[in-house]
Amino acid sequence: MQSSVSKFARLLGSVAVGAIAAGALTVVLATGTAGTASADNHGGKGGQGGQSGQMGASKGGKGDARGHGLRGKSLMDVLAEEDEDSDRPSWAGVPGRDGKPGRGNPSSGGKKGDLFGDMYVLLRDDNGVPILVVWSDTNNDGIPDSYVESADGFVQPIDAEGNPIPLDAEGAIYTGFEEDAQEVELGRLNVGRSPVFVLATRYEEAVNTLNDPNVASLSLDPVGRILITYTDGTTKTIDAPLENLALYLEIMSTGTLTGVTSTSLFTGDLANLVDGKLTSADLLDAASFFAASSDKFGTVVEDTIIYMNQILGLATYVGDDYIDYKSFTYDRETTWGDVEVTLMLPGTTDGTWVETDVNIWEDFFDEAEASGSNVDGFATATNDLVQVIEYIHEYAVPVTPTE
Repeated sequence: MQSSVSKFARLLGSVAVGAIAAGALTVVLATGTAGTASADNHGGKGGQGGQSGQMGASKGGKGDARGHGLRGKSLMDVLAEEDEDSDRPSWAGVPGRDGKPGRGNPSSGGKKGDLFGDMYVLLRDDNGVPILVVWSDTNNDGIPDSYVESADGFVQPIDAEGNPIPLDAEGAIYTGFEEDAQEVELGRLNVGRSPVFVLATRYEEAVNTLNDPNVASLSLDPVGRILITYTDGTTKTIDAPLENLALYLEIMSTGTLTGVTSTSLFTGDLANLVDGKLTSADLLDAASFFAASSDKFGTVVEDTIIYMNQILGLATYVGDDYIDYKSFTYDRETTWGDVEVTLMLPGTTDGTWVETDVNIWEDFFDEAEASGSNVDGFATATNDLVQVIEYIHEYAVPVTPTE
């Protein structure tokens, strides 16, 4: 039968032991306060400045990567501001752009569709900040063959082997090398480009679900999604991608699920979600929320995490403005070694399916080791969660409808 696995049994390998012992994680935005995070608000050593715009477009250059600019701000505040606008008296005029009816744009940024064009896997430092470069033609044969890091340079796309791709003098991928670039596909994560009000409303839906008076208990499913048990014995998993992306944004921005009134149900592995501060345990949940909002058949890489953090307004990844994941480490065997689920798998006879207890580490990952730290480790952990979610979804035991 499916085991109930605690968060730390599930993802203990995802956070350095020292961070757990300290009870706080230095996952802070390097140039400001991360909501109510109980970590230091100092910045790490960022990459070179000078690049802030197209973030993955073949040409670097200057621009605006502010996204929603929600750092430290709750999605519930967004809704409150929207309600305040809707209550304006008639003499105050009509809200909306150019005097036209409508709620306007609650985002502090511009049109993100214009800011985020082609998004490529980039050469980055350990914190995820793009390394800026300038190429030159040292052989005088018309083809760029050497580059140097420069604060006035351009973002550097890399190929599948991690090799920098030649750029021209304007920072565009040199003609003939375009197919070597790896484009980052966000899939259904693209909803993060929508006005922040969209995510705010879905966050409110999730909070209302958690505050339902008929909720008897809360727990986590094997991949870290919130599992609700009602007083009548029925259960519900918060598995909607939009709601999970909203939960990710709220936790990473404020360190707590603002608006939850049923805090007495958040015990044990869930207590950190309503404790009012950003801790190591919150980052574990953040990986699960991000994974649940991603394409089930997709792949999450470091650049996926960073682009989404930019789009959501959590950090720009320019200079010292990044999210510091230095305390985060991940080891696949430690994380998944004891996780077991019950799935419907093919039997020994053709055409038969049998309920089977599966050990994720042994039977799904085939004991293939993987590990990482900092933002790269966070991406590895999140990608593993995505793959496990897809596996469980594909072979879930059918639920018999109740009469």
